[in-house]
Parts: sequence; C-alpha cells; structure tokens
Amino acid sequence: MTVLEEVRSEYQKQVDEHLEENRAAALKIRDILADSPVNYNGVFDKTVHIPKVYDKETIDRFQEIAGMTHRIFEKVIDAYQTDPEYRKLFPFSKELEELMCLPIPYDSKLPMARFDLFYYEDTGDFKFCEINTDGTAAMVRDLEYRKAIVHNPAHQAVLEQYDLQPFEVGAVRPPALRSLRQLGEDVPRTLQDLSEARGDAESRHHRHPRQRDHGRLRGVPAPVPSRRCEL
Repeated sequence: MTVLEEVRSEYQKQVDEHLEENRAAALKIRDILADSPVNYNGVFDKTVHIPKVYDKETIDRFQEIAGMTHRIFEKVIDAYQTDPEYRKLFPFSKELEELMCLPIPYDSKLPMARFDLFYYEDTGDFKFCEINTDGTAAMVRDLEYRKAIVHNPAHQAVLEQYDLQPFEVGAVRPPALRSLRQLGEDVPRTLQDLSEARGDAESRHHRHPRQRDHGRLRGVPAPVPSRRCEL
C-alpha cells in the first residue's frame, strides 16, 4: 500500500469508527463557513471534509507540468510580440494587439498564471481544463476551508500520524511584488501596499475576525506526503 493509500484509508477508518463525532463536526464546520467570507449573499459552496492528499512524486510532476507550460507560454508571448505573421493566427482586435505588443517592463513575460488541469494519478497524464491569471475567489475559499477543517476529528487523528502540510499560495507574493517593484515609480505605492496587505490577511483575520480582507493572496487546501503529505 502506498503512503497515499494509507492516508486515505486512515481517513475512512476514522470516519467509520467515529461517525457521530464527525457528523457533529461537519455541522459545526458548516456554521463556521456560513459566517465566513465564502458565504456570499447567503450562498456558499458545499465541500468534502476529507482533504485531497498528494505525495512528493505527484507534486514534482505538477512542478514539471507548470514549468514546461510556463516556458511554452513565454515563447508564445515572445513570438506574438515580435512576429507580425504569427499575430495573424490570433483573433484579437487591433486595439488589443497594440496593447499586447507594448514593452514588458519586468523580467518575466508571464509573472503569474494558474494552469487548471485534469490529472490522471495512475499514469501522470493530464489534460488542460483552462488557463487563468489568478484565482482570488478560489484562494479565499481554500483558506477558509483549511481553517474550518481543524474542527474535523478525523483530520486531527490523521495529523497525529502523518505530517500533512498545506500548499502556500502566499508563496506567489514575493515574486509578484518583485515584478511590481521593477516598474519603479510608475506603480503607485498603494498597489504595493495592497499586495502586502493581501499576504498578511490571514494573521489579521485571526486577530480581528470581523475585519477580514477579501483579497487574500494566501490560500490553500490542496495536498503532499513523503510520510509528509500536503493537504
């Protein structure tokens, strides 16, 4: 049995053996989420109470896919900006084309992106679902779900046996700020302040529960092990 199978089996075992405790915790978590930023006008997403866990090998594969895709995108951007014939392959308006061909003032042609994909764990194959620039709404949901799941007894029992670590979406903050600062005086200081404020939102949330920053740059639950599994 692989580590991932062990972790999943342990979650199932904890739920089966402590069903009523987990049922009560699920209701509590529902109330917590209802009083969190994920509740928008009385509507918030349903969520499972067992986090998805990935091992280090899978995370390495994700990094390989992301790195390869990013390199391809940078080549496409470079070709688009430098080759008029290549630009004809894209259905953009003349006005948008002119904007996209403006000089890029920082060292990366693609400073931030999110690649959504369907991943086949058994083979490591994948298919793209969509490409996004960022995903602040999803980051907020992930952050709130991660905070709420601490009330899940099955999750707490598994944490005693495995070193589950969350993905830190806040890791994008340093490179994002670096790109902003490369713009120098052309960027209002308030923009940089906003970016820094997003990264600190989680700690402020704990101190002032009613003063939440809906633009958090930290988010989460996606999971990884090596007897260490990320959540």
